[in-house]
Amino acid sequence: DDAVADGGSVPFGFVYGGKSVGGHLGATWIETTERSASESGETVVRTFRNDSSGLSVVYEMRLFSRFPAVEAVMWLRNDGADTTALIEDIHVLQHAFPVTGRPNLHYNKGGRSGIDEFAPCTVALADSAVRMGSYWGGFPTADYLPFFNVEHGDSVSPLGVIAAVGWPTRWEVEFAAPGDTAVNVSVG
Repeated sequence: DDAVADGGSVPFGFVYGGKSVGGHLGATWIETTERSASESGETVVRTFRNDSSGLSVVYEMRLFSRFPAVEAVMWLRNDGADTTALIEDIHVLQHAFPVTGRPNLHYNKGGRSGIDEFAPCTVALADSAVRMGSYWGGFPTADYLPFFNVEHGDSVSPLGVIAAVGWPTRWEVEFAAPGDTAVNVSVG
């Protein structure tokens, strides 16, 4: 998303030492941005460093010139002299995507050797959040496949956002559309 790459709101969130971090960071965080161009697009690296503790969050985005796609990876790094406070409830993506009208979420069930494994599903996103993830024994595709399509617009001009979670273990995603102008997506 261009807004995230261009230094907009912070695209991640987590709990650090019992306090929520995300959205817009406070004065103790210093942000730097590096950009590099390649034949396939642009790489944007936004680094957020907590000046008081030395914790750094490195958020790398690859923006592709031939496709409307973004690949994002987040690293947490201790650049300080001491041990960091407890880091928990990590969400590598917390972002509101603009939509037109009420969106539908398309996804697939996972595989547990049942008659309906990998079945395609659709749910209308309304005021209540839809949450799914890998909850069964650490198998990342047992309950749901980590691929999602948020469809919006109309039948003449359909639009959408397709997302994939590249996580080799337990993951969770939440979609919420509190109105008809944005879908809030949280991945952790």
